[in-house]
Amino acid sequence: MIDRLSNLCKADPDMDYPVSRVDGRSVGSAGVSFYGTLVIVSHSLVVAWHLMVLSYLHGFSLREAIVLSVLANAIPLLALMLLWTRFVRVGGLILLISLGPALVFGGGSHFLSNGSDNVFRILAGEWTFQYQTSSILLFFLELFGFWVGIAALRNRPHSIKEGIA
Repeated sequence: MIDRLSNLCKADPDMDYPVSRVDGRSVGSAGVSFYGTLVIVSHSLVVAWHLMVLSYLHGFSLREAIVLSVLANAIPLLALMLLWTRFVRVGGLILLISLGPALVFGGGSHFLSNGSDNVFRILAGEWTFQYQTSSILLFFLELFGFWVGIAALRNRPHSIKEGIA
């Protein structure tokens, strides 16, 4: 396990950009970085919006929503920075670690639970549509972010001499 994690951090100066095959299509590290940026920036904005809506629905202050937003977005933003360096695989791992639990717990809370956070059971009100929309967007952004994390982890460096297959 340790060897596998240490391989994530190795970089060879003779290597060209890594390529990953996910679902039969090739996604280079530039593509992973681009899609990762798209997902993480969008996710950060939607998280801030979702927490603002929650502050109106559940009565906590806007200041608390801002603090929660910063905390929720700090780790994905670290992953974003790493996706644009030679440590694409480490960025992908961090993206998986940060968005995986959010996908599972958020998806369960917003779509499967019987609680007040379920988008299908929430009482009609002024903020209902915003809450439902932001919850659905978060689910799909976290799912796409999880896919990007897997694509980044599957990147295998290829030598320039071998060509990129």
